[in-house]
Amino acid sequence: MKRTKIQRRIVGACALAVCAAALASALYNVTTTAAPEQDAVVEVVEGGQVPAGAVRADAAFVYQDGRLAMAEAPYFVGGRLYVARDAFARAAGREGVAAWRESRPACGINGRIYGSLYDVCETLGLWPVFDTDARAVTLYHAPPETAPAAQGAAQAAYLRLEDIVADYGISGRFDDEGLEKLRAQADYLYRHGQQYYIAWIPVYANPQEGIVNDLTRNYSFYNAQFLYTLDFMAGHGGELVAHGLTHQQGDEISAEGTEFGDETPFSEKEVRRRMGRILEIADTLGYAVRAFEFPHYASTPAQERIAAEYFEVICQQDKNTRTFGGIEQERAGAREVTYLPTPQDYVKFAERKGEMLQAVKAAPRGRLVSLFFHPSLDRDSLAFAVDGDGVRTYAYAEGGFLPQLLTVLRGKNLELAVLA
Repeated sequence: MKRTKIQRRIVGACALAVCAAALASALYNVTTTAAPEQDAVVEVVEGGQVPAGAVRADAAFVYQDGRLAMAEAPYFVGGRLYVARDAFARAAGREGVAAWRESRPACGINGRIYGSLYDVCETLGLWPVFDTDARAVTLYHAPPETAPAAQGAAQAAYLRLEDIVADYGISGRFDDEGLEKLRAQADYLYRHGQQYYIAWIPVYANPQEGIVNDLTRNYSFYNAQFLYTLDFMAGHGGELVAHGLTHQQGDEISAEGTEFGDETPFSEKEVRRRMGRILEIADTLGYAVRAFEFPHYASTPAQERIAAEYFEVICQQDKNTRTFGGIEQERAGAREVTYLPTPQDYVKFAERKGEMLQAVKAAPRGRLVSLFFHPSLDRDSLAFAVDGDGVRTYAYAEGGFLPQLLTVLRGKNLELAVLA
């Protein structure tokens, strides 16, 4: 299979990076066919005041049709793109920022204060468009900030955005366009006062291409954009759910295969290691993850007991319940674990969005409404435009699922939420 530039850009992290095949064998029990092609896009900077793990990034920034003129280079810090805040603001004509957003810690590099690109863009009101092939970020003005619509006394419903994974665009879902549209979907839900779950696969494994993409080990422009997207979603009403570690086993591809269940090759020890590794990755990236979803809901009672030791919420039906389709709590040692099922199931194909809307409409009053949705099914319903003032806006076409879903929910006095 001929690879695009994005698919070839698999990058090792700093001097500690090892080849993908070794990582797969040692860490993920994935059999790879060959190491992926690599083209170095980062450089370990020698000397100067650089925090541990900071790696100089090859990235250009364009604002109002001109490249931002900054002497201070961008860096990867923990895999995220970081920029010199004051220099960045000055180059964009935004000097004199009184208070910077810091959802991620700022750091000092060579005498300058650096902040994550997400925090800098949020502070300055900018909307970035990433071009992985060119390693460039074009900056527009973000749509005018509006406070999220206040949630009233409506009953809670639940939505999970499914199979979010840093797959280098190989699936056709999470390339540059797909990630920007994912951010727009998050923004849309946030502006309408909705909360939602993000079913995130921490490690992308594609043995057929020899790829294992661990965001804590591979620093690349694409991965930095993916982390920007996760940060944006987490900052705009989303809560991460760990959707397995790799959502695959053996020669399967992440998001297509399973991982656990009756047919898993993994021992109890390996299942525990995988659960622990999920939390290690989340912690390294600065995410608090309290919920877990077994890929394709494939699990055994023993695996569910193990998951309950690591997570407070299990996103599936409690198999011990006598009542289908409700939220259940069970005691697991000293922890109380909540089971959150999806009785409305999911939208299977773009052509079947209407069936899900009817299922939500038909849900009896007082019964749980909970579903999951693959955001790429709305990809063709979203379009971007840039107005004369350089503001990048988005709009849903007729047939977009999320706008229709919110209309149906509000007709039933329901609002999307996450568990307290």
